[in-house]
Amino acid sequence: MGRRGDTVKPFDNKQSWELLLQLLGPEWQQQEREMKIAQSEIAAAKAMLNMLEGLALAIQQAANLIKDDKVGGPTISKTFERFKERIRTLPERYSNPRSSAERALDALWDMSFSLLSKNAKVLLGIFAWLPPGLLQFPNITYFNLLTKGQIKFPLNCFFPQCKPSWTDH
Repeated sequence: MGRRGDTVKPFDNKQSWELLLQLLGPEWQQQEREMKIAQSEIAAAKAMLNMLEGLALAIQQAANLIKDDKVGGPTISKTFERFKERIRTLPERYSNPRSSAERALDALWDMSFSLLSKNAKVLLGIFAWLPPGLLQFPNITYFNLLTKGQIKFPLNCFFPQCKPSWTDH
């Protein structure tokens, strides 16, 4: 079977920076136009983006972490410090050593998963063992609320034969 689809090429440094600013929102874009972003923030962002090697989904996740008060709050540099610490403290893999890009991506996802509730982590662990296509989410918004601990789902509501029922907290 041959390969299908297109390859998404990584962004260059300029494109990565522009995407990060777009994902951070209009306030950051305005500050960039007015040259009001502190040099320490720019340096931290560019170092982090360099480590993420222009991968769009990684840049999007980094922006989410920067905006999250539990991680970086309103600063890129605080998020970058936590990111570097997470890279430093990642356990080694048993199979083979990570490349620098893999270490950066593993640290980024580790930071993201650490924000999930205990129940959301357990549920994702269960989903990881299920065959693709078995799950049918009634609405992805509900899944997002679940992982943030804002609503409760009975486990059977993710399977096609179930009638979804959920309760607000």
